[in-house]
Amino acid sequence: MVTEDKPTAVQQINPRSYADLQGTSCLPVIARIAGQIVWPEEGTTEAMPQHPAHLAIHGDLVIVRYTDILEVKDRASGKRIWNRRIYPGVAFSLEPEGITTISENGDYERLGFDAEITERISVPFLLGDPIPHFDLIRIDTAELTCIYHTYGEPALDHDEESIPPFFLFDRMSRHSEKGIWTLEIRGEMQGFRITSDDSRVYMATDEYFNFLPLDAKSNEEVKSLEMPGLITFSLNHSDDLLVVQDTDDGRLLRQIGSDGEDHWQIELPKGDTIWQPPASSPDGGVYLALGSKLLHIRDGEIAWEYPFPSGGRNIYITVLSDGSVLAAAGIALVHISSAGEEIITRFFERELTCRPIVDEEGRVYVGTVGGVQCLK
Repeated sequence: MVTEDKPTAVQQINPRSYADLQGTSCLPVIARIAGQIVWPEEGTTEAMPQHPAHLAIHGDLVIVRYTDILEVKDRASGKRIWNRRIYPGVAFSLEPEGITTISENGDYERLGFDAEITERISVPFLLGDPIPHFDLIRIDTAELTCIYHTYGEPALDHDEESIPPFFLFDRMSRHSEKGIWTLEIRGEMQGFRITSDDSRVYMATDEYFNFLPLDAKSNEEVKSLEMPGLITFSLNHSDDLLVVQDTDDGRLLRQIGSDGEDHWQIELPKGDTIWQPPASSPDGGVYLALGSKLLHIRDGEIAWEYPFPSGGRNIYITVLSDGSVLAAAGIALVHISSAGEEIITRFFERELTCRPIVDEEGRVYVGTVGGVQCLK
């Protein structure tokens, strides 16, 4: 009897802006760096007109998103393989079969890793007024499920009415390009998250959460949870909500279960910048880049604080599988141990512009004002 070997799945790292659809900012790898630059070699940087906003890895490739450019590099050398224009500000999704994004003309596209378009669907709402911002969130055999939102527009004169901000949850047929069901929600969108079992989506305004099954067919399946003063949120590895919220009693970080009950909450300084949604590790740790420091919270208590060497300017964090944290803070890349101690700090000539990522060999990739660099 002859059996065929099944193809080995290619490892993908950081397929979403915050690592995954829960927004954990956690990667299943460990960093091993001494600060040595692998690439680019001095004087060989391929200049780009924009700064990196999202880095991801697919096998031997590094995928980079700029404001409206998608670029694929060779992971070993850092050399550009191809790039193309995309819709401004749209976050790509890295899938096993390719890269899904929106073209500069407003079409949903799935690109093969060789840059060939393997699927294209017209998304006509992107041509509306005001122009929406689009996030593609799930694709299956029959459907394209997405969220898009606008910031609204003020009235230009007394005879006109302002257009309030709103966002929509939209299920579309991939084959007929027709809508299946749409939910419209008024308010400033603060983000969306999908549970780890791919069954439920949370969509938030600055006043409340809406949560519903991903295969919802009517408004009757939509539930709401009041959340006035919501700033940002994520889901942890148990699908509990991690919420930063301004209240009458001050600014809070809360962990909320699926039943809507608080597991814990801690008070935060109200004037400090929240740089990204709360990050989390599989063992229950929570990490928050706050002002000029990093907080590590465990069981509702602050376990340690780490002050960044270059102040609180543009801090982006990535949690690793050993509980350590890589932080891009201004011009500094800092590796912090699970105990809150500095492992190594490397300074760059130019500011870092996105979350650092790590491959399975422990090499680190950073986006800077000057481009992408790989370190070991």
